[in-house]
Amino acid sequence: MIKNWHRDEGPCIGLGVEGVFDDIHLWENDRLVYPTVVSIDGEYWMWYGSYSQCGGEEMKTATGCAYSTAGLSWQKNPDNPVFGPDPSRTWKSH
Repeated sequence: MIKNWHRDEGPCIGLGVEGVFDDIHLWENDRLVYPTVVSIDGEYWMWYGSYSQCGGEEMKTATGCAYSTAGLSWQKNPDNPVFGPDPSRTWKSH
């Protein structure tokens, strides 16, 4: 199947509002990295990485999830990050 793609000028998924630290955006620490998108039953699912850091806490890697019906507008999972290191295992920091 051939698709005709076009480039949108803005990001398809963004960070939270600068200076606003809520449960959804606190962990993203101003970056989203290595996104992967798959199509499942007509919906698009994106998994992406970021690094959480709060106050003087060490930065940790974590994985977030978002979904879209058309691949243009994305809704982040309110339970993000969906995967992250276990705080009881310091060796799992990254």
